[in-house]
Amino acid sequence: MNLATVKTCRSRCLAFVGAGVLATNLTWAQGANEPLSAIDWLSDSVTLSPGLPEAQKESLGGAPVRDVTVAPLTDDATRQVGLRDPVSIRLPNDLWGANSAAELTTMLGRIQPGRHHQVREFLVDLVTTRFEAPVDSISDNSFLLARVDALLNLGRLDLAEQMLAAADASDPDFFRRTFDIALLQGTEAAACDAIQENPDISPTFPARIFCLARNGEWDVAALTLGTAEALGILSPEEDALLLRFLDPDLFEGDPVPPPPDQVSPLLFRLYEAVGERISTDALPVAFAHSDISATVGWKTRLHAAERLAVAGAISSDTFSQVLSERKPAASGGVWTRVEGLQCLMTSLEAGDSTAVSQKLPTVWNSAVDMGYGPVLADLILPDLNRLDLTEKAKATAFEIALTNWNLVSAKKWVPAGRSERSLLAVAEGRPFAMAVSSALDQSIQRALVGARPSDRYAFDIEDNRRGAALLNSLSVLALGSDGDPAALGDALTVLMSLGLDDGARRIAVDILLEASRI
Repeated sequence: MNLATVKTCRSRCLAFVGAGVLATNLTWAQGANEPLSAIDWLSDSVTLSPGLPEAQKESLGGAPVRDVTVAPLTDDATRQVGLRDPVSIRLPNDLWGANSAAELTTMLGRIQPGRHHQVREFLVDLVTTRFEAPVDSISDNSFLLARVDALLNLGRLDLAEQMLAAADASDPDFFRRTFDIALLQGTEAAACDAIQENPDISPTFPARIFCLARNGEWDVAALTLGTAEALGILSPEEDALLLRFLDPDLFEGDPVPPPPDQVSPLLFRLYEAVGERISTDALPVAFAHSDISATVGWKTRLHAAERLAVAGAISSDTFSQVLSERKPAASGGVWTRVEGLQCLMTSLEAGDSTAVSQKLPTVWNSAVDMGYGPVLADLILPDLNRLDLTEKAKATAFEIALTNWNLVSAKKWVPAGRSERSLLAVAEGRPFAMAVSSALDQSIQRALVGARPSDRYAFDIEDNRRGAALLNSLSVLALGSDGDPAALGDALTVLMSLGLDDGARRIAVDILLEASRI
């Protein structure tokens, strides 16, 4: 497409729109640009507003887009949505009890598990379980959206996508998330097809222009861009970026507009399309999935693999594949970590106990410092179990086994030290055998032997608000060893009182391991 084509399409569009249409659509245009109410980085790909007049819709080309009808999801769609049964997590079906969707959404939003592996994994299990929905879910699906958003914030795009599919909802709020997941995973063709085929989805102009061009309808995309300009919907930066996206040759040598502070997946893809790929290092971890693609450089892929491993959002097999692609060409930083991991993996494959014993403590400590110990533990523990290690390496192997929650291996490797045997006692459910030498030890022991929750939690538990007590306790436990010892112990009593003994022990060991490294 050349400049003349772009100008012609824009002129046709401007002539068609006219002043009357502009006035009619000022309210619509403003509504399309309202700030997002959920995750700030979600693409503004669809609108909840009434839409364009029928005549103008026809000018956009492709399949006609109907007005969006906003209505509550059906009872069947919202009562129980999830990927696992409550019995798998040992909690009652009516966990959310008397709490409203808005209350639970606020509580869930307070949980920031960060690098705390066991809290994070428990949270993932919790938000993907098919509990009976909150009492007001018929008119408020905010908690279901919050559960999906929690997965997105953790980089768990696969689970978020499965949750959205399980909801079977064409609501625009759900589709925005589906659209962004597709953009981050490089499967935007399917998302663009859904925009064209689903009559209940009304795309905003940037999303429609992107999809039209993605499907090869360049002239229609240019016409749509002219409509957006006439309506005054696009910012100067968006206008310049979309023009460059439609015909980059026209702007060869000109600087690309700088990205905004908040980058959505759609903007990320647009910048990538014009040859100015934005680094994902400062973006939410979900964006790192786009850096795993074989089309980007190996160093970028390595950084993305490490970030996703820290979030628990990548399998150990994929992590290993990225790290073993080639030999490091430099030293320092990620190159040193990769070289150490590759040497360790080679020694493990060869069954060289001496070499593994030498390398294991350094490589493990580096992985723990970076935050991806659990992924590495999952990767190397099976091979470690076949080796005869030195005493120093056994102590590391013990920590690896506990991190992986393989208590059989942990018992095999446990050193004679008092602190290690205390950790094993906690893991095996023998809290009276703990070595109590700190306020944190004392608080955890008190919780694990059956202390009652404080009034802060007890009232909710007794008032059919067990889910609220659980969410509030997780927000405290997510602080890990940085939290107040008494508050951490009190939060653990909630899990114990709900019959989640195994989860309480896992989180307690995770916190104690973290404290031992400080």
